[in-house]
Amino acid sequence: MKRTKFLTAEWPLSLQTIGNRLKARAFSEQDREGFIVDRLRQRSIEARFIEKVVTSESVEDPFGNTESFERTLYKQVKFVLATEYPQIHLIDPPRSVKLFINRLAQVMDFQVAIDSVQIRPEEWIEGLIASGLDLERNGAELSEVSVSEHTSAKIVFHSKKDIAHDIEDFLAGRAFTIDRIAVLFTDGRLKVQAQLSSDGSAKFSNDVPAAIAEMLRKNLPLTIPSTEG
Repeated sequence: MKRTKFLTAEWPLSLQTIGNRLKARAFSEQDREGFIVDRLRQRSIEARFIEKVVTSESVEDPFGNTESFERTLYKQVKFVLATEYPQIHLIDPPRSVKLFINRLAQVMDFQVAIDSVQIRPEEWIEGLIASGLDLERNGAELSEVSVSEHTSAKIVFHSKKDIAHDIEDFLAGRAFTIDRIAVLFTDGRLKVQAQLSSDGSAKFSNDVPAAIAEMLRKNLPLTIPSTEG
């Protein structure tokens, strides 16, 4: 896994019922789209949403003859549904998951509210540190940095060491928002560079160990209420 993203949802049905409904919409070669349930448990569902895309392409040979052929592409959204927050975990999702979200809502007769997550990355980091994860903050992207009453700025920090104290010292007394934090995770001899964002997503330089991925899920801060954001 090189990218992960979390969403929230309020399930109107039990996961067992949702899982059975996903199975009823199972993907097959004859379908344009559908679900594949890999594992159904009482408190979680591991599944995939498959979209089959068929395009027609034409090739012209040196003699001016045109030959057409079909190309088939399978787009996949791998996901985990859970009873507890964060209720939706997307694993290596594509750029757009709108169709997946629509079809998942359709499974529940559109009686479910699926929302994006808005968190403070610094709180995510604090939770990971408290859990004993070996990490170093080596970069950050900040916005809404107060310069004056009428001026704000965006700032990008890079460092060869942990950057937390440098940010505090540099911006002492100024209001700011942290959008992303760059982190170097160490798991034994393996080092993984990651970027944790305020939208509840994380990107990794290479495949992240399952233990780190689980820690990210467990320590995701509660989404900020819209009245605060």
